[in-house]
Amino acid sequence: MRLTQQMRYPPRTSSVPVKRPVRLRNKPGRGEPQPQIELLFDSFAAAALGARSTTYPQRHLLYRAEPLELDLRIEKRRESNRLMITGQLLDTSFPAFFRRGVRVTLWNFRQNFVTLRTNALGEFLGEIEDSGELMVSLKIQLREIVISIRNVLGWPSLHS
Repeated sequence: MRLTQQMRYPPRTSSVPVKRPVRLRNKPGRGEPQPQIELLFDSFAAAALGARSTTYPQRHLLYRAEPLELDLRIEKRRESNRLMITGQLLDTSFPAFFRRGVRVTLWNFRQNFVTLRTNALGEFLGEIEDSGELMVSLKIQLREIVISIRNVLGWPSLHS
């Protein structure tokens, strides 16, 4: 997966900044406004016309926390109760450069944590047990972006 400045997804959700369950942990200086995190794209926000259904769905999410963008793909592994999370972090202020070595933590709201690092292209790949919920945390210098995704793959009957 490679995200570039030219590949912009049209918003399928409102462009209003997400208040919860996404938060940005950093302390803005005096007079600085609190940075906002926006959900730019959610593949579950609207049904895709003509798309084939699948037994093992996947979800695509795109978040923006200026100047960063986080592209996530979450999919269910076949024959197991695990989620495969693929992501890429892009700094839109320098689109030719990617964030290498950023610490990414995956948590399933149980006792499972997975800690990863982004590669030279800002990409990461991890696997974690599916609990129906997922938290993705990115630690970038003094800033921490925390995204909490409830009902990850839209299966509320399986994860009550």
